[in-house]
Amino acid sequence: MRRPYSSGMLCIAYPSSPVRTALAELTRRARGGPAVPEARQHAGVLHPDHAYCHADLKGFGLSQREITASVRWGAIVRARQGVYLAPASAPGVHVAARVGGLVGCVSALAALGVFVRDATATHVQVSVHATRLRLEPDVRVHWAPLRVPVPVGGVSVDLLDALI
Repeated sequence: MRRPYSSGMLCIAYPSSPVRTALAELTRRARGGPAVPEARQHAGVLHPDHAYCHADLKGFGLSQREITASVRWGAIVRARQGVYLAPASAPGVHVAARVGGLVGCVSALAALGVFVRDATATHVQVSVHATRLRLEPDVRVHWAPLRVPVPVGGVSVDLLDALI
């Protein structure tokens, strides 16, 4: 199975039916179909501080058609090819995922509640050898190795990496 490259966002697959049920419910609602009562309790199953790859969503039991319908309806946000986020994720997380890296430096510190003087630009940390980045306005890209490994599906660097 081919896995997309993304710095720090590794693919994992969970055999979980609540995710499939919740996303299928959202898709049915978008099409005007009947509601599935047990799906409502799992409506917030995608964690906002986690990035998901295509294999993760397939591991949840979603078909390609269900993934496409969920993206079109807004139940899942497609940040870039093979990288998906929860709609409730912070705007900096969406920007970092679109660029191809992790929220880092001043943006990570601001998200942790540390006072920063200027947080207008989103700081994104990428691998030293990262290429094919989608550079956007008001984004500062840092090409640096991680000193502390990011957990699987993590969207932000560790506090130590943010400070250095």
